[in-house]
Amino acid sequence: MKIRKLFLCLFCVFLQHLLPAQAVNRSLHLQPVSMADQLLPTTINGAWLISGSAGQYMGYPVFRPWIGLADAEGNLIWERYLNEAEAVELGQINSLSEDPLGEVFYLAGAVSGCDYLIPGILYMLDKNGQTLWYKSSEPFYNPIATALPLQGVLAAEKGAGLIEWHSMSGEMAASFDFSDTFNLQLVEMLTTSLNTAALLGQQQVMLTEWTDGEVEVTAGISLEGGKSISRGPSGQLAVLAGEKLYLLDGALSIRQELALGSYGSFEKVSCNAGRCYVGGQSPDGSYIALALDEELGYLHTFDMGPAYYHPNSLAAQDDGGLMALGSALPQETEATPYVSQGVFNTTDGSDIFLRSWDAAGNPALSRRDIAVEEVIIAQHNITTGEENCYPTGGGYMQGAFSGIEVQVRNNGAETIGRIELNAVFKPCWFICYTQQNISRTFSGLSLGPGESATLSLGNIQTWPLPLQGTFNFCVWASGPDGQLDDQFGDNRACVSVVVSDVGEEGAGSFALFPNPASGLLEVQFEKPLMDEAVLEIRNPMGQCLYRETLARGRAGVRLPVEQLPAGLYYLAVHSGPEAQALPWIKK
Repeated sequence: MKIRKLFLCLFCVFLQHLLPAQAVNRSLHLQPVSMADQLLPTTINGAWLISGSAGQYMGYPVFRPWIGLADAEGNLIWERYLNEAEAVELGQINSLSEDPLGEVFYLAGAVSGCDYLIPGILYMLDKNGQTLWYKSSEPFYNPIATALPLQGVLAAEKGAGLIEWHSMSGEMAASFDFSDTFNLQLVEMLTTSLNTAALLGQQQVMLTEWTDGEVEVTAGISLEGGKSISRGPSGQLAVLAGEKLYLLDGALSIRQELALGSYGSFEKVSCNAGRCYVGGQSPDGSYIALALDEELGYLHTFDMGPAYYHPNSLAAQDDGGLMALGSALPQETEATPYVSQGVFNTTDGSDIFLRSWDAAGNPALSRRDIAVEEVIIAQHNITTGEENCYPTGGGYMQGAFSGIEVQVRNNGAETIGRIELNAVFKPCWFICYTQQNISRTFSGLSLGPGESATLSLGNIQTWPLPLQGTFNFCVWASGPDGQLDDQFGDNRACVSVVVSDVGEEGAGSFALFPNPASGLLEVQFEKPLMDEAVLEIRNPMGQCLYRETLARGRAGVRLPVEQLPAGLYYLAVHSGPEAQALPWIKK
């Protein structure tokens, strides 16, 4: 390999959006857990190539990699799952690139399971998303790729130095290992001209020229802590490394640099002809993007929304605005954006969002806000067992819930016609982390501003769950009319179900009447108590309002309840392994 300097020749004319930027607000609920990965502006009339994975943490997690083309307004032109790999339990797209001359897309990703590894995936797709060729990315398990226009694609293992050159027909053209000579630990690759690619490593940036089956390193610079690379203003490269952003000229000399530490921690950079954005978190943990001019002068800070919106990728727009792709969560998270999917193990599902901000930092709003006001369970039965429940131990419980109703309210300014309601239970583990995901779509609602509706979730049977004293049954709403909810803080509500601990003797089943009750509530046991029992009345938040110890042999009891406010309550009997709790209504 020869080392020489070569001024960077960008072919931005092929890679610009061809239409003015549009206001975009889109929420995609592909499956109960829908996770965003990569965002790529394309040459197709201002369209965006977006990718992610979707599925659920079942007894074994299943997340298939997914890709879609969204038009300038965020509407899907086409979408598809990528199913050719040997296994797709944990699918994730690591990189997207376009060959605008060959009119094809290339993508690379990982598809391994949570307890094993297999080689990743490498695709060539046409502009309609159809597979032109697919191959395993062996020997790469976590591959990234970038197009060489009309010449094929470069593929590599993230964190390593070996790079393969595959032709447009998918055949291996050549391979080169940059590890020994350059100690390259690859972070990203970026196509910069018809036969030139910039390599961002953890310790350096290199320009490489690929012709006639050979590669030359034409320039290089040492920069510690490489994170992200983008085409910069005026034919430069923008590189995020450590706590600084650098502008490099065609010989990779530093023209400008900006220390970012006082603004926060940043992971992604994206630029256009006159502006750069870096995305990350402020010192207080908020998700933000800094807007910088072409000389890296600070302009202002974009608030990317509360921590319900977990950004994964961003792109500068030609009008000075910003586009972001990420995952919308039902609860806030302090997880680092852009770099980790581990946050999704602890959330109650997620949607994919595609959202824009104008040059002044104003987000594209949907004017939609769906609130979950109350969750009501008409009947439930919880049984318990002593078998080990990994990883918590201490026995398990299973629940049968029927007549589940959810009251929702439109707190926004537009009539809502469609939403999704989601519930998640976190059972005992199997081989891997596990969730039981419930998702229902409700269409044709015509729910006007300020109006409420009661929606039925039907019946749910849970898998074995870790045993606990009270069990929260939570429901969250997402994607009103396929858009991002403007206010996530009110889209989740829970009802608390009382569960007793495992013991040795059971109380047996019992009945409550009248139900609803106004003055007296009568509890009648199927058979006299085999042992002493504790009777409790609890509200939906799990707070104990009344407790009474019942002696062995009791067949029933009458409880005065006239002092309780009207509403939903639970009566539980704690005795032995058969924990029993029934809902009742005070009128």
